[in-house]
Amino acid sequence: MKDQNEVLRELLDEGEKVLEVDAGTVKMVDDINEMMESVSALNFIESNNLLKQIKGEIDNLDSAKKLLDSIEEMDTSDINKKIMSANALENPLGDEDSTFKQDSEKFKEEYFITKKKLSELQVRLEEKLLEYKDVEMNTTFLTSELIDSVNKRLVAAKDSGIDSLSNDIKMMEKVISIYENRNNLDYLLKKGSNIGAIKKFRKLTTNNYQNTMKKSVKRLAKYFDGAQLERIEFFLISINPDKNKFAAFIAHMAHLLEFEGRHGNHTWIKVLFMNILDIDGGIYDLEGGAEAFNTQLTELYSYY
Repeated sequence: MKDQNEVLRELLDEGEKVLEVDAGTVKMVDDINEMMESVSALNFIESNNLLKQIKGEIDNLDSAKKLLDSIEEMDTSDINKKIMSANALENPLGDEDSTFKQDSEKFKEEYFITKKKLSELQVRLEEKLLEYKDVEMNTTFLTSELIDSVNKRLVAAKDSGIDSLSNDIKMMEKVISIYENRNNLDYLLKKGSNIGAIKKFRKLTTNNYQNTMKKSVKRLAKYFDGAQLERIEFFLISINPDKNKFAAFIAHMAHLLEFEGRHGNHTWIKVLFMNILDIDGGIYDLEGGAEAFNTQLTELYSYY
C-alpha cells in the first residue's frame, strides 16, 4: 500500500505536468488581442481549425484548474499542509515542491483572465463561421479554402526575402499544385505499381497484422481522427473485404504520409483520404465525379 508521501509525490508530479502544459495556454493569451483583430481575415478552414484549437485550450485550462483544486482540498490527510509548506525541514519531499504553491497560486490568478479572453475569441470565431451558413460545403469550396490558406503563407514567405525559406516556398507551391489536381491519382498509382514495396507491406501485415495496423493508425491520426479513419476503413473494405489487403494499403499510405513530407508529396495521401471522406459524405464534386475517382482508387487498391 502506498504511503502518504508516495501519494503526494504522484499528485505533485501530475500537477506539475498540468502547469507545464498550461504555460502554453497562458503564453498564447498574450496574442489574443492580435488574434481577435485577425479573425476577419481568416477563411472558413482557418476559422474552423482555430476554433477547435481554442476549445482544446479551454478544456486544458479547466482540467488544470480541476486537478489543482482537488489537490488543495485534500486537507484531511494533511497532504495540503505539506504541499503548502515552504520549510524544507517540514517538507520531506524536498525544496522543489515548495514552489508548487507559488506556481498554483499564479495559475489561479491568471485562470479567469485567460479563460475569459479565450472564450471571447471562441465567440468571435463562432460568429465568423456563421457567415458561411449558406455556403455549400462541397469539395470544390473546401479545396479553394485550402489553397487560399497555403497561398497566404506562400506570399508571406516570398515577400520576406529570407533565403532559408526557399525550400518551404517550393513545398508550398507543390502542395497548392496537388490541391489543384486532387482528383488525379497518377502519383500514387506510380507508387502503387512498385511491386517490391507492395510485397514489403504485404509481408509486414501478414506476419504482424496488429502491430502494423497500430503503427499505421498512429501515423494517420496526426491528420485524421478516429471516426474519419473508421469511415475510410469501411469505404476501402467495401471495395475488397480482404483485411490483409486493407492493412498493406494503409501501412504503405501511412509510410508515405510520414516520409514524403520534405517535398510536399505527403499531400497526395492526405487528398486521397480527403476525397474518400468527401465521397462518403456525398459532397465530392470535382471534375469526373465520384465514379471517375473510384475507378482510379479501385485500380490503386488492386495492387495490394
